[in-house]
Amino acid sequence: MTSQLNVDTIFGSDGSKPAALAKQQTAKAWSVIDADATTAISLDSFNESTTEDAGAGKYGINLTNYMSHANYHQVTSQCYDSTTANYQRYIAGAYSGGAIDRDKTTSNAKIGYYNSSYVDTFITATLITGDLA
Repeated sequence: MTSQLNVDTIFGSDGSKPAALAKQQTAKAWSVIDADATTAISLDSFNESTTEDAGAGKYGINLTNYMSHANYHQVTSQCYDSTTANYQRYIAGAYSGGAIDRDKTTSNAKIGYYNSSYVDTFITATLITGDLA
């Protein structure tokens, strides 16, 4: 049997301030990608249907549940891989893009790492906030 609950305000158990439930800006999607593999693969994700490997340093994720528009915010970071000095533990300092991609869509987000040319990184991760469709 299914039920429906309609309320205007939900308060904390102690009767304190109402909880804000409408338009919460929590993560709507995120992905951690093994970008150093022969073909980039998702190590862990939320709201990601598939991972794209578009060549050295270029990746993408396809969303299971689409965003309401393409003006959502995306944050991306990469870790650079090196066999010396544990460099894989540091966030890459060169350009890492995705957040202001003018060609992103409601269903696909691009991720890239550029340092004189596009190059693969050890791990790349992205987080998306905004409204789902």
